Amino acid sequence: MTKDAGTPGTGSESEKPYDPAEDPDSDPENLLSGTHQPDQAEGEDDDPT
Repeated sequence: MTKDAGTPGTGSESEKPYDPAEDPDSDPENLLSGTHQPDQAEGEDDDPT
């Protein structure tokens, strides 16, 4: 399967266009869709963004 140019190193996501809001493996800093990321619970829990 050929990986799309917009797809990061996630092989399982290669069939879909890269959507940071639907990619749990992408950077939490880029996921500003409102989903609570475990990485942000490590001290920045006060700041939802």
